[in-house]
Amino acid sequence: MPPATSVPTTAVSVGPSAPASLLTHKHSLQKQPITIRHTVGFLREHAPFSQIEEPALIALARAAKLSYHTKGTQLFSANSGDPATFYIVQKGEVRSARPGADDVTHDYAIALHAGEAFPLGALIEGRAPVNDYWAFGDSFCYEFPRTAFTALYDSSAVFRDFCSRRIAHLLQDSRRQTLELAASQAAQAQSMSSLLSTLTRRKPVTCSPTTPVREALALMHERKIGSIVLIDENELPVGIFTERDLIARVILPQVDLGSPIAEIASCPPITLPGNATAFDAAMTMARHSIRHIVITEGEPTKARATGLISERDLFSLTRVGLRQVSAAIRHARSLSRLKSAASDLKLLTRNMMAQGVAVEQLTQFVATLNDGITERALELSMKDAALHGISFVWLAFGSEGRMEQTFSTDQDNGILFSAPAGMSATEARGILLPLARHMNEALDGLGFPLCRGNIMASNPELCLTQAEWQERFDQWIHTPTPEALLAASIYFDFRPLAHSVGATFEGASDLRAWLAGQAKRKSFLRAMAENALATLPPATATWFGHDKFELEEGKLDLKLYGARPFVDAARLLSLAQGVTATQTSERLKTALPKQDDPAAMIEAFHFIQGLRLKHQLNPGDPAAGEHALEHANRIDPNSLNTLDRRILKESFRQARKLQSRLELDYQV
Repeated sequence: MPPATSVPTTAVSVGPSAPASLLTHKHSLQKQPITIRHTVGFLREHAPFSQIEEPALIALARAAKLSYHTKGTQLFSANSGDPATFYIVQKGEVRSARPGADDVTHDYAIALHAGEAFPLGALIEGRAPVNDYWAFGDSFCYEFPRTAFTALYDSSAVFRDFCSRRIAHLLQDSRRQTLELAASQAAQAQSMSSLLSTLTRRKPVTCSPTTPVREALALMHERKIGSIVLIDENELPVGIFTERDLIARVILPQVDLGSPIAEIASCPPITLPGNATAFDAAMTMARHSIRHIVITEGEPTKARATGLISERDLFSLTRVGLRQVSAAIRHARSLSRLKSAASDLKLLTRNMMAQGVAVEQLTQFVATLNDGITERALELSMKDAALHGISFVWLAFGSEGRMEQTFSTDQDNGILFSAPAGMSATEARGILLPLARHMNEALDGLGFPLCRGNIMASNPELCLTQAEWQERFDQWIHTPTPEALLAASIYFDFRPLAHSVGATFEGASDLRAWLAGQAKRKSFLRAMAENALATLPPATATWFGHDKFELEEGKLDLKLYGARPFVDAARLLSLAQGVTATQTSERLKTALPKQDDPAAMIEAFHFIQGLRLKHQLNPGDPAAGEHALEHANRIDPNSLNTLDRRILKESFRQARKLQSRLELDYQV
């Protein structure tokens, strides 16, 4: 790359000088000169200009000059002070790199293509650019005086929002495209973000806990309803009875119809406040295996019942079979039936994605239903097992522990157990391992392949008591070898998923609290920081059209280079602050200061997760094969549409920004 000297640039004026205010130009586009119409047409093809009002776009176009820059032209220098010019790439490529870099194919170089603007941060904050900007190859750019940028920023809320929340704005456009593609299916569907208070059309039918069963059933028949809510003298909900309970709780036991309804109702009922969302209700139903939730209003201890929402209501929202899939999982009487239910999960997810369900909600749906599959598989596996008083918790590690599991992933699990009095840990382990082996094989048959690294509960080294797990964790913390750091990146994300009959999750909660206190050791955290920085997000200058050294057979590994930088950094930040959450988004939200803009980083992470899901749901892709793990996360970036490529580049920038925080904190 030539030294930092400007090469002569040719500029062609598109319109008159910049106006004092963009709002003074309200002429229709048809009345503008052809050069203005052409410039506005170009801007409309790219976010955020595609959403900006026409008068503002016309005024901006009138201030534009189209400039030509030969290869090696330096447009901005980090030492040039407050910029006086705003650029939008029209054709070609501009690269941004650290000051003084003699090679713009450097790991951290950023490539800007058609429709991308710079230097936004410097113009907004009135400072010099952080990076140098070079024309990489012959390039054309629209140039605007700073006054035109300021006028647009002051007059257009859309443009201001884009400047302050760039990735969020781009994602909004991406979601809009997805919804347009599925408009025929989703036009009349309500959002899973709808508040429950807006979905309840009437107050629930209620009765007193002392009401005889006969009278309660007669009231349900008279009102033609499938459920009735029990309220006390203060009108607070204390129970619920549904048609589903009738056979099992009334007819078969031959209950005296004069008995109080409270004796056969579900007490207390599961409740949610009216400001909870339909998504919250769906997740709650899936976790508790219920079909009705009482909607309340008021303080938690004084909340009165204001409505009722059923699984059928949510099914009508999603129109994608959530009810059938979750019910089929819960009631599967054999592993073959469970496998059939599990196979419907991809179709369910594909339909929900087409309807524009947010990726964060989507991945939680997938994780929750996968949890249900594992729980039911464990119940079926334990059916004839003799545990001899041993209680245990089934642990999920890695992505499953973080509730970020996608479809093409292998098993990562273990067991935390407690042996009864008089039985040694070794004896208890010997009883549990055959069950664990059967469980691992069952999960393999359900679409969760056996782990090639043997990170499974059937491995004796991962079937441990609490004291043994603490000893293992303590060893990794005090001796942070590369192997120990790799183990920590997997096992420290553990989450209790299911347990044996009579057991609780208390032991797993105690282990998590213990780890939160022990993992703050400085030498361990610094070693984790070095490990987290060993995998850099791709340099955006090297994966579109030039020097594709980061691509393997033309594919980019989104898990390794996209998701992992966020996951590793979030884990480290949470351990350093004693945060017990395991989800990457929750860790970032809790552990990062607001000035670091964790919301943008979370949105970037979710976008990458969404691309991975789309890739794995594509039936025509090798990743859709049942066990094609080697293809599961590798995509061709050039196959993405222009907007998604742009968002992916921005996501990588956010990952690098997050890693810069680790460099600053740990001086590595």
